[in-house]
Order: sequence, then C-alpha cells, then structure tokens
Amino acid sequence: MISFGAGEGLKDRMLLKALRDSGLEVKYYPLMRARPCSRSRAPRRRMTTARHWELKPTFRAGASAAAADVSEAPRLFLMAGNTLGGFDPLDQMRHVSDCLHEGDLLVLDARIREENPPDPTEAQKRFVFAPLASAGLTQEDGELRFTENSDDRHEGLYLLTRRFHASKDLTMLASGRQIHIERGERIFLNFRYRFTRQAFRWLVSEHAGLQVIAEIPSSDGRFVTIVCSK
Repeated sequence: MISFGAGEGLKDRMLLKALRDSGLEVKYYPLMRARPCSRSRAPRRRMTTARHWELKPTFRAGASAAAADVSEAPRLFLMAGNTLGGFDPLDQMRHVSDCLHEGDLLVLDARIREENPPDPTEAQKRFVFAPLASAGLTQEDGELRFTENSDDRHEGLYLLTRRFHASKDLTMLASGRQIHIERGERIFLNFRYRFTRQAFRWLVSEHAGLQVIAEIPSSDGRFVTIVCSK
C-alpha cells in the first residue's frame, strides 16, 4: 500500500488493519509532505511588487513514482484526508494516474463544497494561524482573511485561500533569524481546494482517465471517497 500525504497515518492504520485481518500480507510505503504548513518554521518570501510572503507545503518530488517502481504488484494507492485539496488538483490527478498500472487500485477522498459555506470557526482560525503563532505573532497583529474563488478551468472547482494582512510593522522569528514585516504586507497561509461531487468525479474519470469502481459519500455529506483503477 502506497499512501500519498500519510500525515500521522490514522486513516492508513485502519485500512492496514482491515487488509491484514482479511489475511493479506501488506507492505506499506507512507509518503509525507516535506514541510506541512502547520509546522513550517521558515517562511519563504515571494519576490513581487506586492511584497507577498508565502507559507506553502511541498511534496517530495518523484517520491510517489519511486515508491510505485519499487513496490510489488498489485498495489493499493491511498490519498485520504482531502490530501488532493492541498495541491493543484488537475496536475496532481494526472501525476497520480501515471503511477498506476493495470490491476492497481486508488482510494481517494475529497472535501465536497457546501452550497452556502459557513464562516470559519475559531478552531479553524487557530489552526491556520499556527505557523505565525510559532513565529511570535498574534491575531491582534493583523487580519486573517479567508477568500473562496471558483477555478475557471472547470466548473465545480473552488479555491479557498487564507491570508494574514499585517496591520502594523511586525517582526517574526523564524529559524533563529528575525524577519521584518511592514504594515500592509500579506502572508499567504496556504490554500485548499473544495469540489462539487460532479467535479470530483470528472477529475478522476475524465481528466485522469481512471475507471470509477465505487463512490462512497460520508454520512454527513462533507466528503466523498472514490475507489478507482487504471
């Protein structure tokens, strides 16, 4: 089993237990993000006239393809916890599809966009702000803004961005060095894609060219899991 964006592996362990309980011998290849946004300690400055700062997660280049090459067939690929939403979904789905061979299975889920998305909760705001809090800032130092826009490349793709706008001159401490932020500067705190159910199915079947075997909505309707093959 090859897991993309395994994180703490909570969902992976449940699937591994089910596979082993059924009598299968399973080899497990977890692939992590190199620098998750919630733990990132080194903001990287994007050189633009808008003086825009960015905290962004990265995925180890080529790791998924390498794991697919060394593992034995048949392989089960897992992308759980709305991992797909943390990347450009069009690029990521094609990349994942290229890793699959005939006989392999892919299980992935996605967060389904609600018709009237609720405002972020205080807990969500604290989670998003965590990288800046670790660098010495507080939410009183500026404004945390959540903005959702549709992606015009295909109907049903929505990009949710989170930015912090400094209301005064600030100083962050990151990796042992001071970083000065002027009033009005913006810090980009990553993004998340959300999908309509139809757009998620299109991504998997038509865009990535995979065959949908099963489509399973969560009990609350917030997530959909798709099982597919090459």
